[in-house]
Amino acid sequence: MLIDPTGCSVLHHRKVHICDFDSPECYLSPGDGFSVSKIDTAAGPVAVGLMICMDREYPEAARSLSRQGAEIVLAPNCCELATDREVADVRIAQMRGRAFEMVIGIAVANYPAPRCDGHSFAVDQVGAIIAMADKSPGLTIAEFDVAAIRTTRVEERFRWDLAGAHAR
Repeated sequence: MLIDPTGCSVLHHRKVHICDFDSPECYLSPGDGFSVSKIDTAAGPVAVGLMICMDREYPEAARSLSRQGAEIVLAPNCCELATDREVADVRIAQMRGRAFEMVIGIAVANYPAPRCDGHSFAVDQVGAIIAMADKSPGLTIAEFDVAAIRTTRVEERFRWDLAGAHAR
């Protein structure tokens, strides 16, 4: 659930891609899609979308959110992001690529050690890392340049058009 600065719920998301390897989650029913809502911020209204953990593994999650106009996507997460024994930091690289191809900012909030490896992070619309936590509990602040996201969508329209954001 996404809560705005006034305490009102503005967006509710049920994880679409349920992990079939993680009990008791495997007994839950998945959500049926992705949605975007505008949030009033100090920078003005910003279109925000949500995806949860395993949703992040599927390209259509970011694509669907971008097509609906999301400028920033928030992704609560529970897995190894930077130190996975089999894939190392490929999940961080994956989100960098998703941000670049969909022209969105993405913030991934992960559990710290010892449950996971921490490394919550945020990337901008060209995939550059703008904030990265370490493995310990704490607060990491990321400031997205929403004007730059919007400008990139205009100047590099060919990239955003690939996300299907514009009808022809």
